[in-house]
Amino acid sequence: MAGMGFTPEDYDETIEVWPDNWQAWRLFRSCSTQWRVAPMGGYIGLDYVPLFRLMDEAGLSRDDWRETLDDIRILEGAALEQMHAKT
Repeated sequence: MAGMGFTPEDYDETIEVWPDNWQAWRLFRSCSTQWRVAPMGGYIGLDYVPLFRLMDEAGLSRDDWRETLDDIRILEGAALEQMHAKT
């Protein structure tokens, strides 16, 4: 996270993840090194190819796949908002 401009003070608080969101959170964290970067710099979103592979390996059904992807997109949007606020 330091490479994105964050310091330990930015994320040192404990957060609670509801059980319904645990799968999406776990997969989102697994892709934390898979951010796409614009040619002139700046994060533009996750690379979904590794995410899809992880979702397949997790054995998600197609219905769970869609719901989890929707949840990850919410996490991705919130992360991008925070990353862009730091610049």
